[in-house]
Amino acid sequence: MLQKFLNVNSNKSSKPLRENLYGFVRQILNLIDLNEEGKDALTIDDVFNLARHASTSEPRDKVYGIYGLLPKALSSRINVDYSLNVETIFQDFSQNLYKEFGLEELLSWAGTDSGPNLPSWCVDLSRPFDRNHIQWLRKRQANRGQDFAHYLSYDGKILICEGIKLDTIKSVTTWSINSFEIGGVANVEEGSKIHEDFPVVDEKLADALIETLLLGHPGRSGLFPSFLSIPWEQYDVEHHRSDDRGELQVGQRTNTWQPPKPIGPEGDFGAFNSFGSGKQNLGKVWEWIRAGDLFTAFDRFRKANAEYRVGQHKLKRFFSQWQDRLNTTDLNSTDSDAIHDAARNWECLDTDLRLAAISLIGRGLSTTEKGYLALVPNTAKDGDILAIVACPFPVLLRPKEQGYEYIGECYVHEFMDGEAFTLAELPRVEKFSLQ
Repeated sequence: MLQKFLNVNSNKSSKPLRENLYGFVRQILNLIDLNEEGKDALTIDDVFNLARHASTSEPRDKVYGIYGLLPKALSSRINVDYSLNVETIFQDFSQNLYKEFGLEELLSWAGTDSGPNLPSWCVDLSRPFDRNHIQWLRKRQANRGQDFAHYLSYDGKILICEGIKLDTIKSVTTWSINSFEIGGVANVEEGSKIHEDFPVVDEKLADALIETLLLGHPGRSGLFPSFLSIPWEQYDVEHHRSDDRGELQVGQRTNTWQPPKPIGPEGDFGAFNSFGSGKQNLGKVWEWIRAGDLFTAFDRFRKANAEYRVGQHKLKRFFSQWQDRLNTTDLNSTDSDAIHDAARNWECLDTDLRLAAISLIGRGLSTTEKGYLALVPNTAKDGDILAIVACPFPVLLRPKEQGYEYIGECYVHEFMDGEAFTLAELPRVEKFSLQ
């Protein structure tokens, strides 16, 4: 019927009406057709990502431009009206998202420093959202299936969530990775060098740090000490001859050596034993890892936050100082099984390093007043609270004069799978009014 109406009225003389209504609705119909043809191809997450990264001079199109790609349950609630101000459009859109898909979907996309005239729980598609691995946080069970109440206020401006308070942020790292900085040249003060002889030996705390920096990602290799074994200093000039490094220099990859092929039936692990002693092999493997873009970002993070305290230790104390403190036996072996194991270890380390760097984009490492580790949005501040509401991941809230500001989703080590509800003293259920 709508298509027939457009065909009949497309030649009418009301030019502004044709341009503002007919042309726009034709676009919507095309998008709806596209959505019907490939309705299984795009998820709501895909659509939101497209909207966030799309460039437009009309901010209203951040919502209206994806109308035809949205699930019908949501698009049917949206009335296209360009006379409305942007804040009203985003707030109405967020309310409808909440009503149709619930609290989890809403809070997964909110918390990106919404505009000054928007409630903090609203989804602002006009602002970038750089944090990754949200889908894995949504697979956790921090709330242990607890059906805490949540609802909108009468005027639709306040989101009231019942839940429990886990802890309060005590400190947060001061520097975090931004996506646009991946691949640049590290620019870190030299004052962050280590002078202690050995790294921290508390394996439980070190493993908690690894798991937190990985955001509890299921793709973790299980290798210990994982990326903590990456030396702090690039090379120990006091213990190695300069010619041990061959032609491969820091920050570049040459044709002198290529890394082994991926592990598998056709994997070529002989490369590890083809270019000299264990020390030479080790130095070249480290340099290969260091040449990657994500390593540069990770290295910036650890060096810039070198003095940050994790438990009783500075962050830099969790890393070995020099390369020669690592075991070179496997890399110096002629046994194929030992070489295979060494290759797998390097691959696992590189995998964990990449996952950590990606997890740290837009996030900071935090410690709580009770001593727990957390990975939180990089806008977090001391005094923010960690809470569990009716969604599978903990959330970060900022106390205000009245109610709370929603900051974003987070990872809290040892509280991602319902552990808060197994404590001897169960936390008290509270109401959080998100303004």
